[in-house]
Amino acid sequence: MFFFWNPPATQLVSLTLDSSCTRYTWKEHVVGDRLDDFLVADLAANQKSVGIIVNKDEKRLSFVLDPFADTLRVVSTLSLPQRPTGIATGDLNNDKRMDLLVYDRENPGIIPFFGLGKARFRQGPTIAPDNAIGDLALVQLNNDGLLDIVFYDWVKSDLHLLYGLGRGIFLDQTTFPVEGELDRIVVAQLSPNEHLDFVLAYKNPPHLEIWKGDELGDFHPQSRIPLKGPLGSFALNDVNGDGFKDLVALERPSTLGVYFNAGEEPPPERIDFSAGSGPRVALLDDLNSDGLVDAAVLDREGQKLLLYFNAEQAGVLRDSLEFVTGVRPRALCIDDLIGNGLNDIAVVNSGDNSLSVFMNRPTDGLLGHTTYSLPASPWYLTFHSLKDSLARFIISYPQADELSFLSLDQRDRSITNAIISTAGGAELLSWGGVSRDLVDFFCFNSSSGGGSPSLTLFQQLGPQRFIERSFRLTIPDALLGAAVGDVDGDGRPDVVYIYRNTTTNRYEFVVSLGDSVSSFRQKAFFYQLPLKEIQKSYLWIADVNQDGHPDVLISLPRSTQDLELALGTGQGSFARPDTIAQGVRIEDRGQVQMLDIDGDGMLDIAVNEHNRHCVGWFRGKGDGKFEEFRPLVRAPHIGHFAFGDLNGDGVPDLAVTLTDKGTVKIFDGRLILGLRREIVR
Repeated sequence: MFFFWNPPATQLVSLTLDSSCTRYTWKEHVVGDRLDDFLVADLAANQKSVGIIVNKDEKRLSFVLDPFADTLRVVSTLSLPQRPTGIATGDLNNDKRMDLLVYDRENPGIIPFFGLGKARFRQGPTIAPDNAIGDLALVQLNNDGLLDIVFYDWVKSDLHLLYGLGRGIFLDQTTFPVEGELDRIVVAQLSPNEHLDFVLAYKNPPHLEIWKGDELGDFHPQSRIPLKGPLGSFALNDVNGDGFKDLVALERPSTLGVYFNAGEEPPPERIDFSAGSGPRVALLDDLNSDGLVDAAVLDREGQKLLLYFNAEQAGVLRDSLEFVTGVRPRALCIDDLIGNGLNDIAVVNSGDNSLSVFMNRPTDGLLGHTTYSLPASPWYLTFHSLKDSLARFIISYPQADELSFLSLDQRDRSITNAIISTAGGAELLSWGGVSRDLVDFFCFNSSSGGGSPSLTLFQQLGPQRFIERSFRLTIPDALLGAAVGDVDGDGRPDVVYIYRNTTTNRYEFVVSLGDSVSSFRQKAFFYQLPLKEIQKSYLWIADVNQDGHPDVLISLPRSTQDLELALGTGQGSFARPDTIAQGVRIEDRGQVQMLDIDGDGMLDIAVNEHNRHCVGWFRGKGDGKFEEFRPLVRAPHIGHFAFGDLNGDGVPDLAVTLTDKGTVKIFDGRLILGLRREIVR
């Protein structure tokens, strides 16, 4: 059960989930007092939990014996001598009753309140009366059965260890100086069969420190973990089941970072997840009773509770699956990345500059993502090939004017990333003649020398060596869009492009045939387009009508918002384009894919339709004709999409990245196509 409140308030809301975490029940609780904070604790041994209502302005605690009732009835109150900054609960004097520690950041000392039973308390002598308390933790430091206190003096910048002597008496045993503004202290046993450690969270600059404890009760800094943004909260638990407590940090504006503890001194391995739009609180627990630690994140700005289920247990695709990615996922691809005969998923995340890989296991299904850092904000992703154990990708970083050829070795989870500078933001193009040993690929650069777009061929000469061949028009002619493919059947890549001819002041559709040196100087075919203005175009090459002659799909988003098809007539020539659909807003090359979705032997056109907030398709009927657009899945803020058989049933499944949620959602192909046991062949 989760409790929610928005201070100051007189209402408390609880959320109860069933064991599968698929059904939930909201319940409103009426509170008879102002609510700034709410605690649930055990009043005494073997008794039910009690609710504690904190009213900071009135300096009052109110105790509720049944915190789950519709109306929270106060059975007793406790007046405090100061406005409480923080409250800790525990048995300070070993009488099996709950006691309280209350501190105020602006007033020195810690005030204990000893439990008398029936939610009544008596105030004890002030502890550490000369210290300004910034945060404290109650814990057993020396295993003597008595609670001890660890607190931070924010004025002196000291960390104090107060050992319990019994009867609520504490001795200031050890002091450690700290550097920086300490925000929170957590004491925990990070490694099995070892001593307690400290995890200290600092505000400016935001970072975490791990202090290792030893058998002498001493602590020393072991590692410093810089954070990517201001810390909302953090929690400790064994996330991956290896016996070591891992650290989960909620970093604003939108990252849930998981640091995997392996008991070693270097900073732990990190994996990032998207965490909504304004995350504030993160909790770790086994939410669905499967024996694995899950996470719950309160997204205050998005007014959502986000549940993250531990994906160490793989998910089999039966209708749909959803996995959290890195921050702001964009392009994705589906292919066999490790050579086990099953398709996997790779996603690039532009918000935290990372690559997420979801592996597919036989009988088990897809496993939650493994992440790899990238040098800049990625936009486009293409899987090139698998050689030995190396999965090879091409990634574009338009904002940084870079490309990278990335080799991922799944055996040791290492990457080699060859960075290639580009003359402007690069859109990845492809053609069917790539070698599986050395890489050659094309990209369309939005600008080059003089600000004119260009088409560039990158050819690999060795592991980290590439040469660049550029195709650009004479300035002031402007290249507006291009596609690469073998249009004349000679095995060499050719270029189909649209450009503005400044001599004629017209727009032209042109075919330039490739030669042995990929110069594309031979202008084999062209015609003028009957349009007054074109600012940008997108072209795709595929044999749509299966007649052996490649065709060209054209989108002119800044003029007509039409999808048009120019059928190939052989030897690199094309017929005038016919309109397939109108009002289709294409602003990204990744919005269109051409493939046989329903297995009838004819190419279909899949579109991420921004106007309708959906991914849908134009079903091919043959002879270059298509049925009306049919939505397949709807969702706001779809980034990119990909098709591929992920569950081995022979039907392409659909995966989409949901940019605002930070997830990849996967839909069973049979479900979205309305198929049962049979599929059209």
